Amino acid sequence: MRELAQAWRSLIAAELPAAIALRHELHAAPQVSGAEEPTARRVAGAILTGPSLTGPILTGPILTGPSLTGPSLTGPSPAGTAGAEVETVAGTGRIVRIGPAGPAIGLRAEMDGLPVVEATGAPYASTNGAMHACGHDVHLAALVAVVRAARRLELPLGLVAVLQPREEVGPTGAADVVASGRLLAHDVRALVAAHVQPLVPAGGVTSDPGPVNASVDEVDIVITGQGGHGAYPHLAADPVPPLCRVVLAVPEVARAAVDPLHPVVVTLPQLAGSGAPNVLPGVATASGTVRAMREQDRALVHDRIRRAVEGIAAAHGCTGEYRVRRGEPALVNDSALAQASARWLRTFGVPEASFASCGSDDFATYGPQVPILMHFVGTGEGPDGPMLHDARYLPGDETVGQVAAALLAGWLAGAEGA
Repeated sequence: MRELAQAWRSLIAAELPAAIALRHELHAAPQVSGAEEPTARRVAGAILTGPSLTGPILTGPILTGPSLTGPSLTGPSPAGTAGAEVETVAGTGRIVRIGPAGPAIGLRAEMDGLPVVEATGAPYASTNGAMHACGHDVHLAALVAVVRAARRLELPLGLVAVLQPREEVGPTGAADVVASGRLLAHDVRALVAAHVQPLVPAGGVTSDPGPVNASVDEVDIVITGQGGHGAYPHLAADPVPPLCRVVLAVPEVARAAVDPLHPVVVTLPQLAGSGAPNVLPGVATASGTVRAMREQDRALVHDRIRRAVEGIAAAHGCTGEYRVRRGEPALVNDSALAQASARWLRTFGVPEASFASCGSDDFATYGPQVPILMHFVGTGEGPDGPMLHDARYLPGDETVGQVAAALLAGWLAGAEGA
């Protein structure tokens, strides 16, 4: 495996100039969630035939995009590989498989941009009202470099590249890929991803076992009373005071319910009551998110919040309702994959880092179906610099090679355990 890794790394290095050019092309013409068809065609084409260095070919609107349902494509087969097979998945997504039949290790990259007006000033900045403000252009370019290099090698297992749509919004592309059954059909034994992260030192790559991202659920708190005139509160049941008490109580309710060594974050940034200063509303609402690192904490906190909402509302002569829209589960890295990948990263001379946060990623959705591993690749801006989703966030081109190294380490780790 070491000889394979050495040869693969050399081939990746040769692919990086073209991959960086592809990154610029993708960055200049992003599509938002659900409209990624041009990106899917471009990236799959780059894997099959190589990136074009003569200018962007991405076209089409950023808000809508057709879904291809035609037959799989087969690309030319460089010496040493089986042909690359491409199939459509999750509407605008693609699965690209190379290597031998039988078990495979998957590598995933997301395709969607965000509805953000770019403010980086880069010569390849987007001007279409969308932006790759979360590094998905970097992830895609790195994946192309890894897979194109792999096509010139004799792989011991298959490699399945998942070009996933709709990471940023629900219903997520990951859920649709899982529901399609294509990972099982390709006998994918592990799935690996890498994500740029400004809070990790530049050049560092994490390979932490266990939870590294939180679950996230959207919640609504609805307090219903009886509307009335501000001068006659005794003739109404004002829902605003109990809502305020609920909003202040909920963080303490969550804190008291869960072991402090396991984070839980409740955020309620949206509040609504009366539309006029002299009107007591009939209904007052709060909306936000609940995040947890463990599934048992997720369920417990929702139960405690529901009881607090109902009890505080009743004490004020109102009724309280707690509504939950379940989102992504916690992202839990497979321990064996993480440890093996860390060994490969040390072999490559990549600086080690550690990172976990209460952010979320739909990559977690793959976990119940296959072992998963998410690397975080440091871009080093730190807490005072532009963060993910910021209109100024722009990882350097060197990050393409660093993400590629993380994906390669994960594939090798998966192959060892398959």
